[in-house]
Amino acid sequence: MDKALLFNRIKTMIMIRAAIMAVSIVVLIVAMYSLFDAPILSRGTNSVDTVGPFLSIGVVGLICQLITIGTLVVIMLALNSWKQIEKEANRGNVQLLFISAILGIAGYVIALVGAGGLQIILMLVAYILDTIAYSQLKNSAEMTEMERTGAKKLFWSQMWLLIGVVVVIVTSVVLFALGSHMALDAPVSPGAAYFAAKTMMICVSIIYFAIVGGYFYFQIKGWNILAKAQSEEKTHMER
Repeated sequence: MDKALLFNRIKTMIMIRAAIMAVSIVVLIVAMYSLFDAPILSRGTNSVDTVGPFLSIGVVGLICQLITIGTLVVIMLALNSWKQIEKEANRGNVQLLFISAILGIAGYVIALVGAGGLQIILMLVAYILDTIAYSQLKNSAEMTEMERTGAKKLFWSQMWLLIGVVVVIVTSVVLFALGSHMALDAPVSPGAAYFAAKTMMICVSIIYFAIVGGYFYFQIKGWNILAKAQSEEKTHMER
């Protein structure tokens, strides 16, 4: 099978995953904001809707997970086809990507039954396998310069994700420390606390969008370059 077709197929699936992730993040943010606003909007009444927001998260989350599993299956099949036609020197790296896709599918399926802890472990292993594979491919002598450039973009998607996780951890610690200070050492009015909580949520949302957006940008860019490299090589050989 044509490798350019396989790479474009993988790129398309990643674009779908990026769109799904964006939708799920927006739904989560809107739901969390509604929870913050509920006590304010319902002041003077006895009812606060805390079920609706989480119900919307659950329904949209389930749909997004099912679609994501479908895209990962397509990616897994494309990687399997790539593995069969790849040169021997790089076949092991493609095998790592193939195993990573299987672990990703298993992780999302397990998440459907509520085993979130096991999913995190599987995703961590998948991340390590992807990082090793991209690191090897970007330095492979069997690939053209353009192909190595594409592999470098894929490797940077992994580095961006790692940097993002560190930033989230540091930001969470700082925000938690500030929140503890406001609650214990310097009590403030409910209105000020509400404003501070929303401000923190905005900061976290921006950071999360930047992390996810950067990761998918490098992923899409990398697979697009690999597909173009294959198309150009095929055109050159036909001349």
